[in-house]
Amino acid sequence: MRPSAAARRLALCAAGLLAGLAAPAASQEVGVFASGARSDQLEMRRPLGLGAYVAVSPVSFLKVRLSYQEQAAREDRLDTVCDTYWPEFRNCVGEGVRSEGRMRTVSGLLLGVVPVGRRVRLEAGAGRSRTRVELDLRSDSGRGLGVVVPEGEEQRGVVLHAGAALERVLGTPLGAMLEAERRQVDFEGCVMDVGAPFCGTSRFHELRVGLRYRFL
Repeated sequence: MRPSAAARRLALCAAGLLAGLAAPAASQEVGVFASGARSDQLEMRRPLGLGAYVAVSPVSFLKVRLSYQEQAAREDRLDTVCDTYWPEFRNCVGEGVRSEGRMRTVSGLLLGVVPVGRRVRLEAGAGRSRTRVELDLRSDSGRGLGVVVPEGEEQRGVVLHAGAALERVLGTPLGAMLEAERRQVDFEGCVMDVGAPFCGTSRFHELRVGLRYRFL
C-alpha cells in the first residue's frame, strides 16, 4: 500500500524537526496512541483511530508537537436511495445503507507543560490541523446515493488539547499518557441539490491512551 501524502509530509516534518535540535537543553519525544471519538459528523459519529507523534521541548515548560492519525468509522442505517438525484429525485425508496469513512489528520500543537511531582506531567495547548477524508457508501441494492465527498482536498481545523503523562513506567524510559482533544474541522464538500455530509463545521471530541519515549 502506498503511503498517503499526509504520512509522507509527517515523515519529512518529523525528520526536519529532529534534525533541527541544536540546543543542548532541548529534549525529544516520540509516542504512539489509540483513540476513540464522538462527533456530530453523520458519516463519522464514533471513529476509532491510531496515531503517532514527535515532539521537541526547547525549554522545560514548552513543547512543540507534530502528530499524524488515521481514524475509521462504519455506520449501518436506513436511508433514501434514488435512481437519479439531478435535476430531480426519481424512484426513491428507503434502503439499508453501509457507510465506511476514513480520516487522515496531521496536526501541529504548541503545548504548555507543568510537572506534578517527579513523574507526572500535565500538558495543555492548541494548534491547527489538516484532514483528508474518504467515504465508501453502499446500499442494499447497489445503487449510488449521490453523495459528494471532498476527497483529495485538505480540510482545515482548530485543535484544543489537554493531557497527563506518567514517566518511567516500571522503571523504564517509557511513559504512559491519557489525553483529551477537541478538534473542529471546516469541511468544504458543499454542493447544492445533492447529499453533502462533509459540508460545514464538525466537532470531534476525542479520548486517547498511549505510550511515549523521551530522549533527554
